[in-house]
Amino acid sequence: AAAAPGAWDQARVCVPRKVVDEHLPSVLKLGMASWSLAAEVRLAACTNCLVAQRCFGCYLPQSRLAIDGNGPYLCFSMTAMVAVGSVEGLHLFEPRYRWMCQRLLALPGEPREFCWITEGGPCEGASGYLCEVLYLGVAHGGMGTFDVRFRVGRPVSPVMVWGEAVPWDPRAPQLPVTYVDFIDPPVAEAAGPAPDEAW
Repeated sequence: AAAAPGAWDQARVCVPRKVVDEHLPSVLKLGMASWSLAAEVRLAACTNCLVAQRCFGCYLPQSRLAIDGNGPYLCFSMTAMVAVGSVEGLHLFEPRYRWMCQRLLALPGEPREFCWITEGGPCEGASGYLCEVLYLGVAHGGMGTFDVRFRVGRPVSPVMVWGEAVPWDPRAPQLPVTYVDFIDPPVAEAAGPAPDEAW
């Protein structure tokens, strides 16, 4: 019954990350055979999600296919050492990052956030921070470049990354876009007496 399309009529299908990552062929086989009548198919953001999304996109309307995760966030990638809570500034001139700034400015509300990958480059398993834009504007005399000031926020690790072409320069490096996992800082253990000390 689970393989019959009628069994999934108007169902909401949620596929966890572990299943998509470890059993992708089975997910694709079942999905393509049976989920055409589902009201919605939600895939957990992960490495294999892009493959599944492309396959399902051939027969499922985009309005019925969704990704579950934190994001998507536009990415800036540059190795750096920064601290959570610090306020940083950048002058962005590469086409892909000018495209990022234009898209951030076009967002309808606050907060405007982007992902700064500080270690490992824009790929799954790298590390970085979610950053909140405090100021973003065209640089004075900068020929379309941008100045941005932002607060460094929660540590993150990308779990799903793809590139999007710069509209006015398709040959330029693509702008990375990602879903992320939030990384909780290690909890410091409370100091107690040494084993040979009295409480």
